[in-house]
Parts: sequence; structure tokens; C-alpha cells
Amino acid sequence: MDAMEREDIMPRVFRALADATEDQLDIILQILEGNLCPADYVEPYLTLKDVASRLGIHASTLARWNVPGYCVNGRARYLLSEVNSYIREKGRRAS
Repeated sequence: MDAMEREDIMPRVFRALADATEDQLDIILQILEGNLCPADYVEPYLTLKDVASRLGIHASTLARWNVPGYCVNGRARYLLSEVNSYIREKGRRAS
């Protein structure tokens, strides 16, 4: 990556860090410090209530937004990273 490409990516990196949850920042730091291999990390599926709690909003608000999720063993589950991306794309505000 040359200097020009590095300058182009830095605003995206800072924006992603600013939007990251505490859990995500912890994982990022572990990877950067060499304590965790990115291939070894598997993001957990969470309940709507867990996702809402981590984002600091009410679960009913999140449900009303129709965030994308998965059916895992007959129950709705969500990936926090995908919910964050969806919220950003739709221009919603969490916490």
C-alpha cells in the first residue's frame, strides 16, 4: 500500500473505530497486539435484547427497524457487526 492509498483509508479506519463497540475494540486490540488471530475469531450470534443492550437502545426499537438477522435453532439471532452496518446505512442513531 503506497502513501496515497494509506491516506485514503485512514478516515475509514477512524470512522470504524469511532463506531465500534467496546467488545469490538477489545478484539481489534487483541488482533493488533498479536494475541488473537483474525481467523480464530468467530462473532457470536446474539438475541435482539443482547444487541439492543450493547447499542444502548430498547429492543422494541431495534425490532421496529427490521434489522437483518438469522434463524438459529428456530430462534432469531443477530450479528452485532451486521446490525451496526445496517443502522449506519439506514441513517439510524443508536445511543
